[in-house]
Amino acid sequence: MNKRNKILSLFGIKNNVELQQYANDSVEKNKEVVLEAIKRNGSAFHYAIDSLQKDKEVVLEAVKQFGLILNYVDDSFKKDKEVVLEAIKRYGYAFNYAGWFIKKDKEFVLEVVKQNGIAFEYADDLLKKDREVVLEAVKQNGYVLQYADDTLRKDKELILNAVKNNIFVYRYINNGILSGKEFNEFFPTIQLRKKILSNMIMHRFKYHHGLNIDTEPFYPYGECQGGGLYCTTEEHINKFSNKEYGKKIWKVTIPDDAQVYIEGPDKLKADRLIINEL
Repeated sequence: MNKRNKILSLFGIKNNVELQQYANDSVEKNKEVVLEAIKRNGSAFHYAIDSLQKDKEVVLEAVKQFGLILNYVDDSFKKDKEVVLEAIKRYGYAFNYAGWFIKKDKEFVLEVVKQNGIAFEYADDLLKKDREVVLEAVKQNGYVLQYADDTLRKDKELILNAVKNNIFVYRYINNGILSGKEFNEFFPTIQLRKKILSNMIMHRFKYHHGLNIDTEPFYPYGECQGGGLYCTTEEHINKFSNKEYGKKIWKVTIPDDAQVYIEGPDKLKADRLIINEL
């Protein structure tokens, strides 16, 4: 399909009699048509003529609709803070395609990560050592703490901000391993739950009211491995089927002397759990 027909298709011109006035051989040169096509589908940018692909108004509209377009714009726009910021609002990974110089600009990067924390992954390495930048990034998206410099990934305030809305972010911190005491300090309000079959046996372990201590050595690695008693959060408990895990839901507490592994994205395990009826 040639550029003219692609623009017409994305614009929807073939289905709209009122737009037939634009159906001429140079439609891909018509800024009004190209802008309208881009508003409907950001990928229309690819089919505009070169002069329109270098028009800032057209570029801004394209990245607003589809941030990844930043990868394909003229290099001058990859250094344009207004264009880059618009791209990142919709698609944080677009910061990967921004000019190297603005990735070093602390004030701009602070503005960027406040809009979309995911962009932090592509900030200059020096800014990944900057506590102020890291703090703003993890406030917006806790998962990006994994991209901070090692010297900051154990910072308690940064961790607390990173895990505030999702405890499973911790799987990217210290390999997801922490003590029961640390768990209770980091997540004082979390509601843990567990489904158990009616015979109280799960994976050859017999549960009972109160403290349960696993008979296998604790193994804080991988996924769905032995060496730990599993539970989840109240938010995720219904992801686990009644047929496989049982209908009854139990309240779970992790003692301070436990070893804990945040396996994620929806479960964790410890070498000991306290279970009680809701």
